[in-house]
Amino acid sequence: MSYPTDEGGVGFKKLQDICNSFAAKRWWRFRVENNLWTRFLRAKYCQRSNPISKKLDPKDSNSWRSLLEARNKVDLNIQWKINKGNSLNTNVSNFLNNHGWNIELLKDTVPQEVVYEVKHINIGQNDIQDQAVKQHDIKIKHCFREGNEVADALAKHATTIMQQIIFLNENDLPSEARKAICMDRQQVPNFRIRPRKHAGWFFEPP
Repeated sequence: MSYPTDEGGVGFKKLQDICNSFAAKRWWRFRVENNLWTRFLRAKYCQRSNPISKKLDPKDSNSWRSLLEARNKVDLNIQWKINKGNSLNTNVSNFLNNHGWNIELLKDTVPQEVVYEVKHINIGQNDIQDQAVKQHDIKIKHCFREGNEVADALAKHATTIMQQIIFLNENDLPSEARKAICMDRQQVPNFRIRPRKHAGWFFEPP
């Protein structure tokens, strides 16, 4: 059922993929943003170590564990504009001076071909934090239709049958589910109207 509709599935997304995408988004915000949530995590887990080199502790919370699992996939794809040199695993600030890169120290530490590549990297202001470079102009549009309408239709249909049925084709689905899939493809908004609970009658004594 998690296959796309054009491949015979219903189009449900795998729960693990959704959790992984949320964890990647949280790690991105943890690395590039500066708010109350990120400052709290840095003070609790990364007070004495860099987030890249931070090792998992058995006492860490589940939310921090999920962030570290997404770290290896997300952080390798983040490009940084070096200012103070504190964003990477290696302390880049050790190779900086008031005039830019410390070429002599680089020659004593890394191969010559690496020195040639590094010295062409521009250095920003050394009094501000490193900044993540936005590589793509990506815009996310919210789908106003709820994704569980098809699941609701299948659940209602399950209450009317007595045997187990496996749907292998979209055409075999109940009519309510096929209508919901068609509306999903057309991006038709779905509005759920909840009935208001009656407050009851109140009679004041005379």
